[in-house]
Amino acid sequence: MPSEATMTLPSPITTVSATELARILAQTAPHRADSTVWSKGAATLLDVVELRLHAVTTDRTAIAVGTAHLHETSGAWHAVLRDTDADALHQWASSRGHDEDVRLVSDGQRLDAHTAGSGLHLPVSTAYPVLDWRARLAPYLRNATASPAGLDTDALRRWSTSGDTLWLDATKPATAVVIRGERFVGLQMATKQTVPAIRVPGPDPATPLGSAPALPLPDRDSHHTTLYTEMLKRVITSEEAVTDARQAQDGWAATAHIHAAGSAYVANRLLAELEQYDPRRAYHLAAQLREELDLGEFTDIAREIAYRADLDPAAWRDEYRRRKDASLSRT
Repeated sequence: MPSEATMTLPSPITTVSATELARILAQTAPHRADSTVWSKGAATLLDVVELRLHAVTTDRTAIAVGTAHLHETSGAWHAVLRDTDADALHQWASSRGHDEDVRLVSDGQRLDAHTAGSGLHLPVSTAYPVLDWRARLAPYLRNATASPAGLDTDALRRWSTSGDTLWLDATKPATAVVIRGERFVGLQMATKQTVPAIRVPGPDPATPLGSAPALPLPDRDSHHTTLYTEMLKRVITSEEAVTDARQAQDGWAATAHIHAAGSAYVANRLLAELEQYDPRRAYHLAAQLREELDLGEFTDIAREIAYRADLDPAAWRDEYRRRKDASLSRT
């Protein structure tokens, strides 16, 4: 008979409707990070607490939580699925019958999903830094008004052409919402549906959660962070480069270093401001810029941009040569 030290507890078994599983995966997928922008956020967390299954995603600008009621569960568990695996689970659950139940079992290394006539096996990721998503949500939910104005999602989509940023003001609870954009104002009537009760999913966030499931922390090696840091580094190290050029009596090189430092400073400040204004756009732009820089095609792209703007890049090159020749002739 095995000793108590070598015995392992069986993995919890959870049963949920296939329709409900597909629903919460579909609800949260749009808020999951793009793997090309933030690879460690390109995941979906499945979290079972009591008789509820939560699907949770984040892209650092939002946290989305979809909740499904369970038929039964033999214990609490959590599993993080990579984006492609979460999508595979969604497609599989969507293809089941509307009245089929799915049995989920996870041992921390693999997630097994079974119905009466089908099965799916997916790897569970363990390579993610974590944060407590419940504690992140709790302050906002506790401060939420008891009578918010509800908006129909079809009505909201019509406002997507009104600008990149909109400000919403409820005139009165459950009556209308004022929508303001850049040089724009509108009014959207609220729905008359009763708002569902607000509660923080799972354990009380005020209590220690120990090894409770969570989502990835921001990635210090993201494209945005790397590009932001590199621009700042170039500004700071340029001071040494300018000093060395002047000591070598190379005024042209010193001027070139100063101009490059100024450009890096502008890029650093703009990246920081864009992240404050629109983080998602900042991360996508940084990923695109890193790709263009790595391919070495940014000068060709800049030339095309100049021509489209009815500018004359050839004249700029001629001006550069004249100024350089004039500078060298004086030395």
